[in-house]
Amino acid sequence: MGVHAKPYYVSVSSDGQRAYVANSGSANVSVVDLAKRAVIATIRVGRRTGIGKVSTDGKLVVASNRADDTISIIDTERLAVRSTLKSAISRRTWPSCR
Repeated sequence: MGVHAKPYYVSVSSDGQRAYVANSGSANVSVVDLAKRAVIATIRVGRRTGIGKVSTDGKLVVASNRADDTISIIDTERLAVRSTLKSAISRRTWPSCR
């Protein structure tokens, strides 16, 4: 089973049925059916997709898009982006980690 370029972070739904893989190199989130071991959807989000977290009720996934300074809210039933929000913290304002 393959996902897209540079998988960065994996978050699993609370029922253990799906995994959401944030693909930093391809600006999308792969949705994996864990029982079938297959990618069932690829959802386009912003560039340099980072951490994705599943809400406690399992209805939403929140994915950070570091190169765009946005956050994508994904509807897990429709398997589509519900909204994209501007991030309150810009990657350009974060302190250097050197």
